[in-house]
Amino acid sequence: PRPLATAKGVACAIEERTNLYIVAKVDEETGEPAESDGKVRIFLALEDNGLIGTLPEEIGLLSDLERLALKENPGMTGSLPQSIGNLESLKILDLYGCSLSGPLLPPPASDSSSTEPRGVALLSKLRYLDVGDNSFA
Repeated sequence: PRPLATAKGVACAIEERTNLYIVAKVDEETGEPAESDGKVRIFLALEDNGLIGTLPEEIGLLSDLERLALKENPGMTGSLPQSIGNLESLKILDLYGCSLSGPLLPPPASDSSSTEPRGVALLSKLRYLDVGDNSFA
């Protein structure tokens, strides 16, 4: 497929498996859309789509995102941006089979000896995390 868009070094080719769901309710067991309760839920599923590049810091601007599934995109490289911790609604983070590396939890700022949570550790609503088949330290 031809690339549809490129932003911050990430190219995306849209295929059948690409999904951006904005749904009113999600079945808690299956994670699939269910009957509406009036609350909007946002899922981004770009599984096995040939994504190339790094996950940009701007991902942290999607504070209402509940599911981020980027699995099986071996062209995704680099480390997780610290802004991933800003995804305060995130319940599912699936990064299996990418080529991500570096620390899963970013080190504290060089001018701080703080032990406050950072990055993924800030995701208090996270119920499912799969970072297998990557090279995290």
